[in-house]
Amino acid sequence: MVKTIKNLKLALEPKILNANNTFIVAHKCIDLDGLGSAIGLSLIPKSLKRHSYIIVNEEDLINDTLVRKIMDEKCSNFRFIDKKKCLSLLSGNDLLLMTDVNNPARTMFDGQLDKFSDIFVIDHHDLYPSEISEDDIYINTSASSASEIVSNLLRISQIKYDADVATVLLAGINLDTNNYTKNRNSSTLRSIANLMDNGGDDAYITSLFIGDFSENIRRYEVASRQNTEFRTFKRETIVPVEDDENEDRDKSFYTTFSVAIATDPKIRGKVVLAQAADYLLDFADVSIALANISDKTISVHGRSKGQINIGELFTTIGGGGSARASAAEIEDCNLEEAKMKILQMFPPLSTAKKFI
Repeated sequence: MVKTIKNLKLALEPKILNANNTFIVAHKCIDLDGLGSAIGLSLIPKSLKRHSYIIVNEEDLINDTLVRKIMDEKCSNFRFIDKKKCLSLLSGNDLLLMTDVNNPARTMFDGQLDKFSDIFVIDHHDLYPSEISEDDIYINTSASSASEIVSNLLRISQIKYDADVATVLLAGINLDTNNYTKNRNSSTLRSIANLMDNGGDDAYITSLFIGDFSENIRRYEVASRQNTEFRTFKRETIVPVEDDENEDRDKSFYTTFSVAIATDPKIRGKVVLAQAADYLLDFADVSIALANISDKTISVHGRSKGQINIGELFTTIGGGGSARASAAEIEDCNLEEAKMKILQMFPPLSTAKKFI
């Protein structure tokens, strides 16, 4: 696996130069971090005088007004195409850059990676086992976001960019740090400062999140008392101990943790679900919010205070992420069936009660 940002630059440039086209894709239902990192990555082929395309399907934008708005207002100079157009442009010598995701099942090209002659992954989530060679993967789980990684890549590559690009990258970091309050470290703060020095408009980003009052109302509707219940689970931990006769044996310890699960019957956007999960984490060790984002797709967002690795759990339902934040999309089932799949991720149920 590629270990450093400098080695990422060295690994990525020859791949771009050797390809006829570079296609950039984030996870299904792209969010602001996926968009920001994709926009930033597209500047690297441009600096090398190579073609690149960012792949976004129109249906992924229906319920995410923030992504749509920032694409319309800040990204008009970039080439967006949908999956169908991408497949029609394949030449037999094409590079696919996956950003903000490393699980192929969470992209629109699940089962179709063999259509690309080369693949490279840039992500900040825990590694998901797949057919992609680890030599073609850069993961930094200490980074707040893919946008932070890409902003650092642009900096060491000495690639100049305008205020709109800085703003989109900053929006990606803002989203994944919950307005710079979580999942950030000194490197994150340096990236934020660098983006602001390059014209990143934090006031504009703030207006995106607070300007639509109805969006704020919706996050609390998702996490309302009629939609949310608490469940308490027990987890067994086995540790080796030495008894009085100096014989090794195992001893079990049980700890309990609480889970808040919000199941909303209305169609919602991913940002609203993520914000609802953030809000519910104030009341439980683990929070999960789920709702339909389309007629056929249920989006699930999870958060953890750290006692439970939510990213590891979400791999069992085809998702992924980090120890404290994760997401998944579940296809072709109803909300109750999706909720049962989520409950099966946890140890045997101890108690359950409605949110009061």
